[in-house]
Amino acid sequence: MFREGELGDRVYILLSGRAEVVRRLGDDEQIVAVLGPGECFGEMALLGSAPRNATIRCVEPMTVLSIPKREFGLLAANVPGLRASFEQVNARRLAQGALQ
Repeated sequence: MFREGELGDRVYILLSGRAEVVRRLGDDEQIVAVLGPGECFGEMALLGSAPRNATIRCVEPMTVLSIPKREFGLLAANVPGLRASFEQVNARRLAQGALQ
């Protein structure tokens, strides 16, 4: 889907399938999470205006809802609780140490 270090330009909601969240550790890779239906990814780069902090790769066929950065910003600014919901996901991931 995308690689660690790339520009964050979309947020994704996984509708079906599974994806691995992979981080570089020097020359190695570490799988830090496996995502399934109903989970989102890509929001951390958009919320923090930072490059992608992990690679997301498919481990089985996936269907995703892809929301471009501009539309995500409009939704987050105008749908009550949406931004807070994504920020809670972000905070939970940071607390677990899975994704920085």
